[in-house]
Amino acid sequence: MITSLKWQRAPALLTLTWFAQGTAVAASAPYPTAAHVVTVTGPQGPAGPTGATGPQGLKGDTGDTGPAGPTGPQGLKGDTGDTGPAGPTGPTGPQGLKGDTGDTGPTGPQGATGPQGPAGPTGATGPAGPATPVDVQIFTTNGTWTKPAGARAVHVQLFGGGGGGGAGRKGAAASIRCGGGGGASGTSAEWRLPADSLGATVSVTVGTGGNGGASQATNSTNGANGTAGGASSFGSLFQALGGAAGNGGSTTAGAGGAVSVGMYANAAGAAANTSGGAGAAGARGLIAGGSGGSGGGISSANAAAAGGAGGGDPQFISGTAATGGGGTGGANTGGAGGVTTDRASNDPRAGRGGGGGGANLTGNAGAGGAGQFPGGGGGGGGAAVDSTGNSGAGGKGGDGLVVVTTWF
Repeated sequence: MITSLKWQRAPALLTLTWFAQGTAVAASAPYPTAAHVVTVTGPQGPAGPTGATGPQGLKGDTGDTGPAGPTGPQGLKGDTGDTGPAGPTGPTGPQGLKGDTGDTGPTGPQGATGPQGPAGPTGATGPAGPATPVDVQIFTTNGTWTKPAGARAVHVQLFGGGGGGGAGRKGAAASIRCGGGGGASGTSAEWRLPADSLGATVSVTVGTGGNGGASQATNSTNGANGTAGGASSFGSLFQALGGAAGNGGSTTAGAGGAVSVGMYANAAGAAANTSGGAGAAGARGLIAGGSGGSGGGISSANAAAAGGAGGGDPQFISGTAATGGGGTGGANTGGAGGVTTDRASNDPRAGRGGGGGGANLTGNAGAGGAGQFPGGGGGGGGAAVDSTGNSGAGGKGGDGLVVVTTWF
């Protein structure tokens, strides 16, 4: 069976080649199994008509796979497939850069107060602050207070003058001869008020201490009374009264100066012994000064007595209400009552009382001691005998004081 034909055309030459295949074909065909080639040489004839299409031959064996053709154009995008299952979590990536700070959120509610922590160490002492300026005007005599510029508050402290002590009696032997009574201390007062409530100036009056009663030179004569201390005042706004005077000694008494009404009450003067005995000690005021001690008397038995001590520092300073503590009492030989040195004008304490003078049988009796500045009461004088000596004079009361302090 002829399985294929091959035509070759050369110049002026036509060659036809056919092939036979298979042993079975060779057995039924007149051709051997080898290929035979017939070469006919001649002029080429015209092409014959195309023969009818033969029946379709059997399907040949699959040929070798040809080379891959070029990639065709991309097809249309297919529909999205169903989401596959989640893959395993990948490893944590590196930390990203710090983002910008966000806006501050609203303040939350305040939490409960925590327990107090331990005290920290004490810090170093800071520098001293500026001193608060003050203006202090001290008046020991009458004058005028002038309000400083820029004043804000004013404090006024006043002490009235102390009362003078009474003189002792001069009397006959075998009679009672009483010493003089002590003068009361001056009262004390203080106020603080806004400066704008005061005028530009205010008159100031300072009370003087009362004089003591004069010594008696005339036989059988009662002692002279002292005089009261003067009041100290700041305009018409407020005042501190002076102390009452002590009375002169008689055959029955020698009264001390009485207590006066005031913001801080004064101390009453000591009264003489009514039997001609020893003088009594003066008292202490609470804030006001001490009163004068009374003078020593002579009894009807002709016994001379010593004077009493003056009253001491105010109770709020001394811490005691005990009598005495001021000028010492004079001895019964005509000793003078003790005097305490006056305080400085810028000392805020009231004065002590003067001591009472001592009696004397053979000469002049002792004078009462003066009250201490400011406002102490004078001491009473001692008693004397007719035609022998003069009675003791009463001691002068301490002068008053006014101190005005202004704050700015």
